[in-house]
Amino acid sequence: MGGVQGVAAMTFGLFGLPKANILVGPGNQFVAEAKRILFGRVGIEMIAGLTDSLILADHTADAHSVATDLVSQAEHGYNSPVWLVTDDRVLAENVMARVPDLIADLPDLNRENAFAAWRDYAEVILCADRAEMAATSDEYAPEHLTVQAADLD
Repeated sequence: MGGVQGVAAMTFGLFGLPKANILVGPGNQFVAEAKRILFGRVGIEMIAGLTDSLILADHTADAHSVATDLVSQAEHGYNSPVWLVTDDRVLAENVMARVPDLIADLPDLNRENAFAAWRDYAEVILCADRAEMAATSDEYAPEHLTVQAADLD
């Protein structure tokens, strides 16, 4: 069980489970608000902000995997930014072509969130080389970073 339902179950010891002493871990804006409301009744590690994800990918990355990773993060909320940083134009174009179909296959709420996040916050950044890719990633400082490249260093 996840989301707000999981937070409630752990806080109040539902379904025969003991009450939690502390809640930790990520969640969307509703989970963050639930943790804020319940703070004091149960400990929390922090109230997290927006979730975001950046993928560094070179010509060896699989466009379908990259697109799927971006969409799976974008569906967390309408305000979840996702970024692809690459030095390969063909990969960038293939990913951008695949994302709409992947979003269309999602359940209603997830589809609405992913569509809005992709429309309003997604970026595909084409860099000249690996050094520029690394510098761009450092500038964005994403919460989630995935590297899909031949040379992981």
